[in-house]
Amino acid sequence: MIVCLLTDIALLSIYVTAVTDVTFRKRDHWFKLMKNLKLIHLSDNSVRSMKNYITFLVGNGIYIVVMGFTTFSWYELQGARYFREFSCTMILMYAKCLQKLILYVILKMIAGKYHSLSQQLRSLTAKSKTQRIVVVLRRIKYFIEVLKDTMNIFNGMFGWLITLILTFTFLHLLNYLDYLFITISNLDEMFIVKCIIADIMNLVFDFVSTVYLIFLCDDVVKEAEDLLEISCRLRWNLGNLTSEEKRDLYWFTDFLRDNFPKFSAARFFHIDRSTTQKLLQEYLGSDLSEIR
Repeated sequence: MIVCLLTDIALLSIYVTAVTDVTFRKRDHWFKLMKNLKLIHLSDNSVRSMKNYITFLVGNGIYIVVMGFTTFSWYELQGARYFREFSCTMILMYAKCLQKLILYVILKMIAGKYHSLSQQLRSLTAKSKTQRIVVVLRRIKYFIEVLKDTMNIFNGMFGWLITLILTFTFLHLLNYLDYLFITISNLDEMFIVKCIIADIMNLVFDFVSTVYLIFLCDDVVKEAEDLLEISCRLRWNLGNLTSEEKRDLYWFTDFLRDNFPKFSAARFFHIDRSTTQKLLQEYLGSDLSEIR
């Protein structure tokens, strides 16, 4: 009962946090974020931009299918009472899904820009004129500053939101163990399989979408690591560099290190691939304790 209550509180908090931050508390940050994303979007290629939109539409479509099947399965059992009891939860769940999809698009845009900058830097594989190296480095420096500012805004705006999403996912997984036993023991046999399959689909979608969010955060860091690695290699692979070119490349590498992206969940912990492992470890540990 307590876990179920905490799950509902986390779900409601996700919605309230998103609405209050964008509308009231951090409205200026949101406009600044949109301005930076517009700069990134205008300098990006159309193919990558189209993939971002496709990600949003596909994710939205998958959720509608999963939620539609879940709603239909439970409607067969409870009729209109299901909508009276769970309509608010359905709206909040869909709002959470939309918030995740928006985070997907933002993270993909950031990762795509880091990848694009890596390609630009990689183009300096042969000896170039000093002027060309300086121009390329200055252009990349400008976008690194934009990306760093975007990352700071992202962590400030969505740090609590991501923390609540991770919390809800953990509680959702934890709550399902008790719920599964209750469902099996109380439902008629003819409804057991369909309802359980529907709930498992909903649970898996929520878990996978959260893991994908974590992986996208890690993907941004990976692209930044590739850019830093290329910068280090250029100092050794480019022959006959002038003292000015060497100075610019060493300075640029230090600049990348100083502006390296990091994702924080409301400053509680950093978000990377190990976050998924920690989430599963906590869940399995809680389940084993409950079974005992």
